[in-house]
Amino acid sequence: MQSTTGKKGVLFESVGNFIHPALVPGSEHIIGRVLFDIKTLKVRQVQAIPINVNRIYVSFGGANPSGLKSNLTWQSVNDAKWKSGVSASARGVYANIK
Repeated sequence: MQSTTGKKGVLFESVGNFIHPALVPGSEHIIGRVLFDIKTLKVRQVQAIPINVNRIYVSFGGANPSGLKSNLTWQSVNDAKWKSGVSASARGVYANIK
C-alpha cells in the first residue's frame, strides 16, 4: 500500500476480534505477519497464514491463501524450516517487498 505521501506500508483490515466464545465457527480468517529489516525498519516481507476459528479454538487452515486479494504477488510457503514444528496442515503465502 502506498500513502498519499509516497511512503509504502502494510494494512491488515479487521472486522473485530474473531476469536470470541459467542462467535460461530469460521474458516476464512488469516493471521497477517509483517517482517522488518532490523537495521532500517523497512518492511521486507508480508505473510498470510489461514486459520480456522471455532469460537475460542483456533487451528491452521488447510486452504492455500494465494488468491488473497492484494496488490502483492503471493508465493506459497513450501520451506521446511518455515514449517518446522508447525502442523502439516498449515499453509501460508508471502510476498517480498523491495
